[in-house]
Amino acid sequence: MIQNFAVEIHELPTEVDDIAEIKLVAMMTRFDATKQPAAIMAPLFVGCVGLHLGERSSCIRQLFVAPKFRRLGVGRRLVERCCQLADVYGSETLGLQLAPNNEGAWQFYKRLGFLVAYEYQDGPQVCCKQLSANSAASRETSGTRVKL
Repeated sequence: MIQNFAVEIHELPTEVDDIAEIKLVAMMTRFDATKQPAAIMAPLFVGCVGLHLGERSSCIRQLFVAPKFRRLGVGRRLVERCCQLADVYGSETLGLQLAPNNEGAWQFYKRLGFLVAYEYQDGPQVCCKQLSANSAASRETSGTRVKL
């Protein structure tokens, strides 16, 4: 476990139209405890994911975590944040496509509650996760905009 690190997930914009793309970026800030007071070092890019928001279904696109930060929970936090945003937006499901034979990625998404919805012959797997049963009812709308 890396100590003296904090991972922050940044997202823009905070308001989106009916269908939108959001990019979530994970930055890691390192604290130098040897300095008094503790100094905050320059933030490092650790990962990102694209999220396409849709009324019935949202879609994760291109999850990436920098190699030296893998297996630290960064990818899980990015996907969980995608689930939260899609749910607040009102999506019923969150989907993604996996390249064939990408067993590591499949095990990762399976642990997060995704199921295989469809497999193309010699092509990608389509996986999805059911979001809150009442996500459509919980949408907070103001005209045609949704506050995330």
